[in-house]
Amino acid sequence: MDQTESTPMNFVQRKLPWIIGGVALVFFLLTMSQSVTTSSLPVIGKVTGWDWSPSIQAPVFYLLTLPISFLSISSQPGAMNVLTVILAALTLFNLAKAVSLLPHDRTRDQRVREQSDFSLLSSPLAWVPPIFAALICGLQLSFWEHATSATGEMIDLLMFAYLIRCLLEYRIGENEKWMTRFAFLYGASITNNWAMIAYFPLFLGAVIWIKGIAFFQGRFLLKSTFLGLLGLGLYLLLPVLLSGQYPDSGGIWDYLKLQLGNQKVVLTGFKRSVVLILSLTSIVPVVAIGVRWPSTFGDTSAAGAMLTNFMFKLIHMVFLAVCIWVAFDPPFSPRVRGLGLPFLSFYFLGALAVGYYSGYALLIFSGAPSRRKSRQQRSSGSENFINVTCKGLVLLAAIGVPAGLLAKNWSSIQLTNGDVLSSYARTVIEPLPKEKSLLIVDDPFRSMMIKFALETSPDHEKSNYTVVDTSGLSTGFYQKIAHENIKNDWQETLGAENIPPRISLGSVLNLVAAVIKQSPVYYMQSSFGIYFE
Repeated sequence: MDQTESTPMNFVQRKLPWIIGGVALVFFLLTMSQSVTTSSLPVIGKVTGWDWSPSIQAPVFYLLTLPISFLSISSQPGAMNVLTVILAALTLFNLAKAVSLLPHDRTRDQRVREQSDFSLLSSPLAWVPPIFAALICGLQLSFWEHATSATGEMIDLLMFAYLIRCLLEYRIGENEKWMTRFAFLYGASITNNWAMIAYFPLFLGAVIWIKGIAFFQGRFLLKSTFLGLLGLGLYLLLPVLLSGQYPDSGGIWDYLKLQLGNQKVVLTGFKRSVVLILSLTSIVPVVAIGVRWPSTFGDTSAAGAMLTNFMFKLIHMVFLAVCIWVAFDPPFSPRVRGLGLPFLSFYFLGALAVGYYSGYALLIFSGAPSRRKSRQQRSSGSENFINVTCKGLVLLAAIGVPAGLLAKNWSSIQLTNGDVLSSYARTVIEPLPKEKSLLIVDDPFRSMMIKFALETSPDHEKSNYTVVDTSGLSTGFYQKIAHENIKNDWQETLGAENIPPRISLGSVLNLVAAVIKQSPVYYMQSSFGIYFE
């Protein structure tokens, strides 16, 4: 029998996450980028073909966006943004689900107050923590940006969120299907996201902690290893495809080494001090959730018990306050210290911690259970006042913090998801003539931007323009692509004898000399160089 089906779940666990996901979907659709942004252009360029470089990373992203590549190019940016919004909504759904499944039996005070099955929060305010966590995560600026513009980050974060949910679902029902999904998905997520390699020891420790001695059973180890390796098999997908498309540039092993090498470079490029600082407000609070503390620490005196109880409450409230603070991007936040990378998983873990510690506060500061009522009646008025005040502050934070994030980040989102790049790109191509022209650029981003502008411009026919990116002329990949483009666009005009058999850094000058005799040639860089001269 499916143990999960027999597990008692209420509105908070079953329906509330879906409501949160639905609201997030509508909200992100309303604030979604309607075009292409500076962050999404490199990612969308891979799907549309504006980026000439071969895709050697992120096979899961490739598979998920493959259907979009069959749409018209003008429709692909919008489809990519909509897909991103859906992934973001699913991420917040899994976050809310994970928060609702967190156990509240970690401390003695929690065990006294929470008597439900599996120690799931069952108080009348149990709906507050999942909503609070989802709002903290969804309105944080980095998450909001990547949730409404196709940067590719949401695919990685959704897999990360689902992996955490798998562990919590297994803890509740001990249904092996969750471990099966976990093992395969973790292997697949590593191929798409270098950070999952760094997270592996933590997830492995979590699995051992949850399963206990059963983890070391041979059948489980063999099954999990096989499924993990099956997921890792996605490493071979892109090398196999590329070796077929570009057999002269390398084999499967060459592309695989390049793929693994890129991940290694990123992993080893971070200072440990930076990772440590970022972990203090994300990983450490979540790891602390996994510890089930004993009722006493040897000191049975009333003063010792009171001090221990106070310290536990203080540490939990400090974790809650710091994780909330990080969402506003202080100097020690991932957005500031992340070296240009979004580190969305750290923000996700911080939001998960906010969900747990806010639930802890609502539970602990609700007073003693009914069987201890006589003792509670003898408690001082100051203690009751503290409980009511702390509980009220948490509820106030659940309203005020999201409102503050919305007010702080709204203008930034409007600017980021506006038409700044589109307007600039249209301005760049506006002086171009309507006749057949050759456009020379020196960097891939400008090349993609110009192709995007030509694709969306009502005044320019994209077939009249050939874009040559000189930064790629030293690679065999682009030399082949450039030759095909020149041959298709200029053979009738120039004649086959005037088109170099190999478009390289040297021969492109001969090409320019031949074209300029009959058609305009534009250097699209605001700089000086050999092509400008």
